[in-house]
Amino acid sequence: MTEVKQYKELTPTQSLVYRLSEFLPHSKDSDSRFIVYMDNYFNNIKLASALRKAGVGACGTTRPGEGIPPILTVLKEEYGK
Repeated sequence: MTEVKQYKELTPTQSLVYRLSEFLPHSKDSDSRFIVYMDNYFNNIKLASALRKAGVGACGTTRPGEGIPPILTVLKEEYGK
């Protein structure tokens, strides 16, 4: 089994997602972007921020209390019915 480098402020599991995103093809001549879709086991604000800084989008479900801004919770409750 190969060791996965752990990135600052990310859990080992989140570091694995970040490391896998580094294998996505990047081109300086292209505006192509990637979005990583994940479930709540992986997704949180720290990982999404790290991916965004690396030029990769993130989308997925989250667990309650994972640092989601309160306004998003209110919007979900109001419009998610």
